[in-house]
Amino acid sequence: MERVAFTMKLLPGAEAEYRRRHAAVWPEMLDALRAAGCGNYSIYQRDDDLFGVFDVLDFDRFRAMMDARPSTPAGRRTWRPSSIRAPTLRRASIDASRRCSALTDSPLRLVAIDLGTWGVDFGLLDARGRLLGNPVHYRDARTAGVPELAFGVVPREEIYRATGIQFMPINTLFQLYSMARAGDPQLRARIGC
Repeated sequence: MERVAFTMKLLPGAEAEYRRRHAAVWPEMLDALRAAGCGNYSIYQRDDDLFGVFDVLDFDRFRAMMDARPSTPAGRRTWRPSSIRAPTLRRASIDASRRCSALTDSPLRLVAIDLGTWGVDFGLLDARGRLLGNPVHYRDARTAGVPELAFGVVPREEIYRATGIQFMPINTLFQLYSMARAGDPQLRARIGC
């Protein structure tokens, strides 16, 4: 048995929302944790600091099983707003913009920034740097079948030539296309349409 610990930080004032969202954990999440050999899972809070600990039979197997877990149709899966530090993202965006401008003779207008995670989950910020909505988890089903729809608009070869990406439904390109097809208000707010 291995014991795993992690820490997280709540946004100031987000305690009530955090507690509401964690009062009832998704049943399919609990089933997935059990199936992956996870037990004795607890999260403790002190002010804005969270400390989590759980036991697992084999951590590598646990991670592989959780990563391979399919999306569930029970509704849109999003990251907790308590884990999104929008002021930090705004500072990082401004810093990145300044660094980009320093590399050229003219100031650049920063339109987007990718903060390295898996490169597939993202949140859209408004012009003032505020998060427009919760980032949707890459395991969400909103991109099921979307790659083939996108290839009907822009051929697969052209997308590969421009991006060099491996085609997977979780690619940001396909998430954005699914948002556009659904008329997502976050996307309209971000691009001003």
